[in-house]
Amino acid sequence: LIASEFGAGGQLGRRGSALGKWTEECQALLLQLHLLGALHADLAGVAIWLLADSPVDPSTDEVYRPGGVNDKGLLSVDRRPKLAYGAVRAIFGGHRGLLLPSSEQHLLKELEA
Repeated sequence: LIASEFGAGGQLGRRGSALGKWTEECQALLLQLHLLGALHADLAGVAIWLLADSPVDPSTDEVYRPGGVNDKGLLSVDRRPKLAYGAVRAIFGGHRGLLLPSSEQHLLKELEA
């Protein structure tokens, strides 16, 4: 079984809480949860959506595609890495825990509850 086309939106440079919509922290956290879940379930593979952000129809509603960009990439449109890139790289490199900034460590306690 393969988990395919999972991801989360994150705007390059939009920093804040891991629970904040469109933040790089939120994107990184959600991708880590997906990947660690796939590893725990012993899936045969994963396909993350998507490697790099890409422009979409500029008339797309800002609520769904801020700035006219599909921002679910690990890299920005101009291929700069987002926080999610480092988190995914760590997991594929063997790390098996959540990487969270110290200001977000309380989330781990909430997840364990």
